Formats: sequence, C-alpha cells, structure tokens
Amino acid sequence: MTLRSSSWVDLTENNKRRLWQWCVSLFLFILCNTVIFLVLIMSMDEARYVADFGSRAEEMMMRDARGYAVSMLGASGFRIVMTTIMAVLAAFGGYSYLNDRIKLDFYGSVPQKKSNRFSTIWISGLLIYSGPYIFSTLLGFAILNATGYGAVYTMEEALIAFCQLLLYFLGVYHLYMLAMMLTGTAFAGGCAFLVLSLYEPAVRALISMLKSAFYRYSYILDSFYIPVVSPYGLLINILNPRSYGRSPALYAGALAVFDLAVFILVFILYMNRKSEAAGKTLAFKSTAVPLKLLIGIPVVTFTGITVAEVLDRSRELTVSDMGLIIFVCIIASIVTCVIIQGIFELDIKAAFKRKGQWFVCALAGLFIFFGYKYDLLNIDRYVPAAGNVESVVFIPNGYEDLYTWMDDEHDNMSAEEFGLTHMFITDVQDVCDLHRLSVAKYDELVKVIDDYRYEYDEDRRFSAATVIYRMKNGCLVPRTVYVPVRDNNAMYLLDKIMTGNDFVKGYYPLLSVDTDRAIDETPFNELNATYSDGLHTQVLTGEELKELVDMYKKDLMAFNYNERLEELPVGYLDFCLSGGRNLSRTYYGSSCMSITIYSGMKNCISYLHDKEYDFADCHLEEEAAQIIITNYHNEEQDARAKELGVPYLEAEEGDEFIRTVTYEPVADDEDDGMDDFARVAAALHPCDRGTYRWDGGKSYDTRYEVVVYMKNKKNTPYGVNCFFVEDEIPEFVMEDLSL
Repeated sequence: MTLRSSSWVDLTENNKRRLWQWCVSLFLFILCNTVIFLVLIMSMDEARYVADFGSRAEEMMMRDARGYAVSMLGASGFRIVMTTIMAVLAAFGGYSYLNDRIKLDFYGSVPQKKSNRFSTIWISGLLIYSGPYIFSTLLGFAILNATGYGAVYTMEEALIAFCQLLLYFLGVYHLYMLAMMLTGTAFAGGCAFLVLSLYEPAVRALISMLKSAFYRYSYILDSFYIPVVSPYGLLINILNPRSYGRSPALYAGALAVFDLAVFILVFILYMNRKSEAAGKTLAFKSTAVPLKLLIGIPVVTFTGITVAEVLDRSRELTVSDMGLIIFVCIIASIVTCVIIQGIFELDIKAAFKRKGQWFVCALAGLFIFFGYKYDLLNIDRYVPAAGNVESVVFIPNGYEDLYTWMDDEHDNMSAEEFGLTHMFITDVQDVCDLHRLSVAKYDELVKVIDDYRYEYDEDRRFSAATVIYRMKNGCLVPRTVYVPVRDNNAMYLLDKIMTGNDFVKGYYPLLSVDTDRAIDETPFNELNATYSDGLHTQVLTGEELKELVDMYKKDLMAFNYNERLEELPVGYLDFCLSGGRNLSRTYYGSSCMSITIYSGMKNCISYLHDKEYDFADCHLEEEAAQIIITNYHNEEQDARAKELGVPYLEAEEGDEFIRTVTYEPVADDEDDGMDDFARVAAALHPCDRGTYRWDGGKSYDTRYEVVVYMKNKKNTPYGVNCFFVEDEIPEFVMEDLSL
C-alpha cells in the first residue's frame, strides 16, 4: 500500500490510514476499560463492608476486588465483547479496499508484493488490538497496587488471559477476513461473516430438533450446542475449567490450529482474488453451488421437521401426512434456491437457472429428515461395543436427593459435568449389557402402547438414566436409557454397576470433596446444618456435621444396591457450603447438599443414636392430634372419564369419587383395645421429600393423601405429610375409604 519497500515504513503508513480504528481501540480499552475499573475499585467503601460483614470485611473486600480485576483485566465477558468488536473492525478496516474497484486498481499498481501488502495489513490489525489491550492491563495493575489490592490478581493470570483472548481475536479476525475474501461488497461480507459464525450452531440446533422429535434414546449434552469448529465455541471450552472432561489446553491448541488453517485459506484466496470481484456478491463463482447446497439442505430439513411438529400437535402424525411433508419440502427447496441464486447473480431473471439444484436440495433434505425419523443409520439404538469404550459415566436420574453437584471449591456443576470429571466405570461390559437389555424391553413396551393394548403394570417399571461412553478414539457418546428396574436381569446388572466403587465415588459429590475443609471455611450462619426425620428437626454444629458426614462416607462404601431396595429413608441431613472462599476463584455462593440416611447405614444410625438425634423416643401416636386421610380414587375417575369420552372429570363430577376420613385419639375410658388412631399412626411414615424410588424398591403408596396435625401447633402449623408403605395399609382404612 506504499511505494517504499521498508516493512517498518509500510506498517507505519498503513497505521496512519487506520486512525479511526486506533481511536476505537483506545476508547474501548484505555478509556472505558480503565475508567470503569477505577470506578469499581473506588466504590468499595470499607465502612460499609465493616457494617455488613464485621470481622470478615477485609476478606469480602479482597473477594470483590478480585472479581472486579477478573472482569476488567482477565478473559471476562466484557473483554470478550471488546475483542470481538476489534477483530471485526480490524478485518473490515484493513481489507475493505478489496470492495472498491478504484482503490483495488490503485493499490494493485503500487510496486509492492501482494503478499507483503497482505502481511502489513494483518500485522497492523494485530497491533491495533494488542497495543491498547496490554497498556490498559498495565494501567489496571497500577490501580490495584495504588489502592492496596495488588495481591488479588497476578501478572501470570493476566498473561494467560491475554493469550486466550489473542487466540480468540485471531479466530474472529481471520473469520471476518475469510468472509470478505469470498465476497465483494461490505454488506455481503457482513452477511457472510454471520453465516460463518452461526452456521454450525444452527445445524446443531436442527439436529437437536430432529433427535427430540424422533429419537428415544439419544441424549444431547449441554456441550452439544457449543460449536466445535468455531472461535466462539473453542473459547467457551477454554474458559470452562471442566470442559466436559477434557483439558482446556486441548481446546487452546485446537483454536490455534483453527486460526492457522483459516489464515492459510484466507491468504490463498487473497492471492488468487481478481480485481473484477469488487462489487459482486461472490468473489469466486466456484463457491456458488457448495454454498447453495450447504444453506438449502438444512432449510429443507427444517421445513420438514416444522411441518411434522405442527401436524403432530394438531393431530397425531400419520403415514398419509408424509406426502404433504414431501410436497412442502420441495416447495421450500425451490424458493430457497431461487432466492440464493438471485442474490448470487444480482439478477431476478437469473434466479430460475440451475433447476437441477432444486431437486438435489430437496432430496438431500428429505433423506436427512426421513433418516432421523426412521433411524436409518441405527444411531438412536446404537450401543457401543465394550472393546471400543474406555470408561463409562452412569447417572441414574433422581436416584438420590442430590440438590447439586460441586467441585473441590464448592462451585456448582451439572450432574453430567460432575460425572465426566469424577466417574470412570471401567467394567463397561455390564453397562453395555444393561443398555441393550433396556432398549429391548422399552421398545417392547412402546410397541404395546402404540397398539393400545397397554395397561399400567408396576412390575414393568422403567426409570431413566444418562449413560455417557468415553470412546477410545476420544469421542463422547451420550445416551438416555430407560432401565426396567424390576426386571431380574436388570436388577443383577444394576447391583454390579451401582455397588462398585467407580460408581459410588463418581456419583456422590461428598466423596470427592474435602468436606472437613469445606465445613471449616463455611461460617456457621451459612452452614444451616439440620437433621430431620420428617417430624422433628435437630440443628447440628460444624463438628457434628463433619462427624456425621464421615460416618455417611463409610456407609456409602459398604451399603450395596440390593440392601437399599428393601429400605425406606429414616432421615435427611441438609446443609450448605460456601463457595469461592479461595482468592484464586471468582465464584461466590453456596452449594446446598442433602443426604438421605437409611436404617442400613449402621455408622450413621449408631452416631445419631449416641447423640440422641434419632428421635427414637418419639412416637407419632403420642404427638399427633388428628390424622386426615383422603383417597381420590383416580383410577376410577379416569375410567369414568373414558366412558364419557372426556380427558378428565370436572370438579363437581369428581367429588363423588373422593373419600375422606378423620382419625382422632380416643379418651382412656373409651379405649377398647381397638384404637384405630394408634394403629393408623403406627403404620405411617413421615416424608418431607418426594415419593419417587428410582430403583423400584420399597416405596410409599401414593393413592392415599395423609396429613397429620400435631399437638404442638407452633412447630407444625400446617400439618405433616405422611404416607403408608405399599402393601402395609391397615384393612380398616381401605374399607373406610372405599367407594
């Protein structure tokens, strides 16, 4: 872009032409970033912190100062947005001359190598971003040291953040350059950049729609929606310390490879770009057909799934509807191809050229649609061969009352994240066998339901689980499995899987966390540790909580799956742990945990008994004032509704099926040895949690709604929910509540 041959002179002259981009970069990083950071730091009033937190004021101020430092100096959302803006501006400002034929001819006439011109512009854009970024970071450290918070954020962390964002900047920078090389106008370049940025997430969303509509077993991890071949998705995984079981460094390397690959492609296109391409929608005509197919095929598939969803909601989808779906998809293919061709040619008459591509898009889109609908490639029911699997994550959904999963710093995680980072079941054959058995049994059940011959049978109970296979080739294969938990073969396999140390250590978060340290670091007023049997509650100290959790850990390693099947919970331990106590973390909050204790957990039961926290001396018949039991006879109501041809009975019609009985204690002089109240109270189990048993074991009978009002109304003003155990309901209760 200059007559002089010196690279330094070339770079200097180029930057002079890009003053407006330098001004934007200086404004964002030097002015906005630094001023906002200074305001945030200066806004921390020590007196307010002392008033709010007392002796912990200094700790809380350091925590907040670190949060501000990470937000304004690290790889935060704020700086990611600024990096994205500068990447787009640097690419557009540097190479926009390619869109103007007069400028393009002028620069082409300058005696300078084309490759030198490309590298000069590229380096100039890099300097426009990195110069102000580095200077604003140094100003931020100056502010931290001047205000006494220099220890909350280190130069090493800032350097790591800069390297991460530099890789991201180059990814977006090169992606926009690629969009400009493929097009010849500013508008077309912007549209191409949006397509390149959003194409993969859009295709992934389409796959998700198809799987949700037609598949039973394919499970989509949250990470599925994160694009893989994209600077945006790769940055998300780099900044995620867990990255679904993979190292963030792996994603950083992948982003570096992505940057280099796109850079090489951009350079090749730049060197082969003709000046006649300026002002045209496409710079290379050979890309027209691939682009049309890449856009048209997903549009056709999306049209098919949309029509299918609409028809299925209004009425159940039938075979005759397939003809309508095919017709609409063909129309969508023609319209899409006509529009794209018209844009490429910038001529409405040319829009109807290349009619053969209409049918290619339609056929390919319909093949994808019907491929998912009928699972032509056997993806949904696919069970990996054990020899190809490295390890497995098995997550029974709702097996335990776990409110949250957390990492070593008490930061909340999803069940899948926790499983991928902690559970490594290496005896994969049992999981594969259970998976195949479950698919076969559930397919059989669905076929019966489709033929309208199914009636509910408790022995055909299925419970959902998430299985994630780690393949030896590095891929993750997630599946939803509906386990026939009362099938003998399934029960045998479940006992082997869920009693094993690999499962236990990878499912229960308390086994992977230093709970003693976590409890010590949590102030008592935030700990909220309580043990309850459903009727009574006991507050525990931090030391008592540590001791009981230690007993619980021992019991977990010895309490097998089959033992638990025949037991009901005797109590629940609830507590919260503060998160983000370490200054190396930015998260601050709490993770609430719940522990279910069974009578077979001998260490826990012994500890509670020694402490007199097991409430063994308390008896419901002595503490209850009134027991109200209601049977809604839902099965009979459903049968009547079916006879009337309605989905459900209205309240007035349903009232005739509802039966309610109240039991109260009798006076001593009225006691004839047949105290129904005492017999009912002895058969009840208090339950302040759900009644669902994932394993299909001993559970409550939910047909009867039982509310117990206690004599001590102060502690239980609204009554206590209780349940009868299945097959243990007194006969006189069933008679009293029968129709």
